[in-house]
Amino acid sequence: MKTLFKPLVGESAWFGVLGVGYVVWAVIGAVVLGMRWVDYVPLAVSGVLSLALAIGMLVMGLKQRQPFAMLAELRIFVVLVLFFLVVTPVYWVMSHEVTGSVALVLTFMLSAMLTLYLLINAVRYDARPEDRRQADIVEGAGELGFFPPRSAWPVTCAVMLAMTLLGPVFGWWLTILGTGLGLWAIAGWVYQYYRGDYAH
Repeated sequence: MKTLFKPLVGESAWFGVLGVGYVVWAVIGAVVLGMRWVDYVPLAVSGVLSLALAIGMLVMGLKQRQPFAMLAELRIFVVLVLFFLVVTPVYWVMSHEVTGSVALVLTFMLSAMLTLYLLINAVRYDARPEDRRQADIVEGAGELGFFPPRSAWPVTCAVMLAMTLLGPVFGWWLTILGTGLGLWAIAGWVYQYYRGDYAH
C-alpha cells in the first residue's frame, strides 16, 4: 500500500485509467457506434500516449530510491498534462474545431516538455528540504541568493522595446533608434552590478 503513495506512482494510476478509458471509447466508437476515423483515431492516440506516460512514470517512481527534487513543481505540471490530455480529445470529438484543438495540443506539448525537464532535474539533483516530508525548518536556513535592491534598467528596456515595436507604425527610423538604445539598455541591465554602490 505504501508503494501507491510514492511520488509519480499514484499519478501514473491516473494516466493509466485515462488511457484505458480512451482506448475503450475509441474501440466502442469505431466498432459499435460507427464513428468516423477522424473521431476515433485521436481518441486511440490519446489512449496510447496516456498509457505510455503511465508506464514511464510508474517505472521512474518505482526505481527512485531517494526523494525527488522539485516534487511540488513536478506535480503541478503532471496535473496540467493530465488536464490537457483529458480536455483535448473531448474538445475535438465534440466540436471538430481545428484552431482550438491545435491550441490545446500545443499547450499539452508545452506542459509535457516542462514536465520532462523537471523530471530530468528531479532525478539528477538532490532533494531540497521542501521536497522531503521529514525535513526541519532549520534546514532551509541560510543565504538564498542575491536580490537587487532597485534598478531602473528593466523599465528602460521596456520603453526601448516599445519604441522599437512602434517603428512600423510611425516610421522605420524609430525602429532603428529603439534598437540602438535597446542594446544600450540591455548592456546597462547586464552590467549594472559591475560598478557603482552595489558592485560585487
